[in-house]
Order: sequence, then C-alpha cells, then structure tokens
Amino acid sequence: MRLASLCFASLRFASLRLASLRSAQDIANLEHEVMQNLIDHGRTPVGWAEVFYASGGAKGLEGQVVINSWQSSGARPAQIEKDGFDAIESDSSHYYLDDKYGWAAAWHNIGDDDDASQEKKLRGGEVSMWTDAYCYIGQCGGIHIDIPTPVGHELYPPTMDEQFSASFNGMVWPTAAVAGGSFWNYDADMTQEMLIDSVENGVLKRFKERSLDSCPSYACVCDELTRCGESYII
Repeated sequence: MRLASLCFASLRFASLRLASLRSAQDIANLEHEVMQNLIDHGRTPVGWAEVFYASGGAKGLEGQVVINSWQSSGARPAQIEKDGFDAIESDSSHYYLDDKYGWAAAWHNIGDDDDASQEKKLRGGEVSMWTDAYCYIGQCGGIHIDIPTPVGHELYPPTMDEQFSASFNGMVWPTAAVAGGSFWNYDADMTQEMLIDSVENGVLKRFKERSLDSCPSYACVCDELTRCGESYII
C-alpha cells in the first residue's frame, strides 16, 4: 500500500502541474521535482536516457537516479556511468521484442562497453514488448499526426483476447528467456547453433512441460498476426 500510495501521490503531483507546462524547461523542472519527491520518500527513480541527455530533468541528481539506455546510437551504459548514474541496458536493437530481431540478437553481453571500475554501476538489463502495433489507431491516439493503422489492430477488441494472448506470447517467448539468460550468465563462446539447440531442447521443452505458450521453434516466424504461417484471424 505504501508503494501504491507513493506512486499515486507522484502521479497526482505531476498531473496537477501538466496544465502549467509551457516550455521544455517547464518539463525538465517537473521531471526533476517528481524524481526528487521519490528520492525524498526513499525510492530510486528510473528514467529513459532523455531525462538527462535531452530534457535535463535529472541534472543535479547524479548517483540518485538510474538511467535506462535504450538507443544503440544514443547514450550507452558506459557513458551514463561516467556521467555519475547507475544504468540499465535495454538497447532496442537487442531487447525490443516487437522489433523482431530474434534469439541471436537477444543473446548479448550487456557489459560489453564497461570497464572493471564501472561494472557495479550497471544494474542489469531490461526486455520490452511494446504493444503499439495492437492499438486500433496509431499510437492509440497519443500522437496527433496521420500515421498508418497498426498492423495488429484487429486483435484490439476484447472479443479477440484469446488471439491477442497467443500473438503476444509468441512474440515474447522464448526470446525474453534468451535475453534473461544473457543478463544472468552471458557466454561469449555460445555460437548461434549452440544457442538454438539450448533453447529448442532446453527452454522450449520446459515451457511445454509447464503448458506455457511460446513460439515453438527457431524456424517458425511469430509476429502480430501469424505463427508459423498460420493466421490468428479466421
């Protein structure tokens, strides 16, 4: 209850300020105040890289805020750590499951640009499955520009919950498990062939034993609308 109340209080605090935002500096000030409020309550704020490298809202909070590094061409964990923050690696070219880079991309050393002095400042990795492609309109109406209807919009209605669940599980698993394995115990000697064998004869076997849904093999393509060539929409 304490955490829920704190989150509600921070969100209410932010919402009360939204109407007064007039500039980029106003946004930075709001971000800074929200993060400071969390810190004052003994919590650790986590923000995307933009909270320091774009808006600047995290300036002055070095060592108290954790920065999430999601852009392969943006601020990487080593740079974030040099700038005084702990970091989380969530490089979109490896760990954004909706981008469908696959198992091999998810097997990645999250500490590849850290030196020994920085290792303890890397908190770990994060995998994301963004569901924008399932919205009934682009960005669920959050961006007021003309963008194409999302590819998976037919799975948006509640009547399609079963199909949506299968689609979502097929895109998340077992790729997220591969990423988790690399976060925990990355092995640079693991070849793609070894990885495929380990997942198909280890991870997927255990999934099946536990009746957990997932994309069934490396050769099978699982996306928003199909699994192994079979459409979710009849």
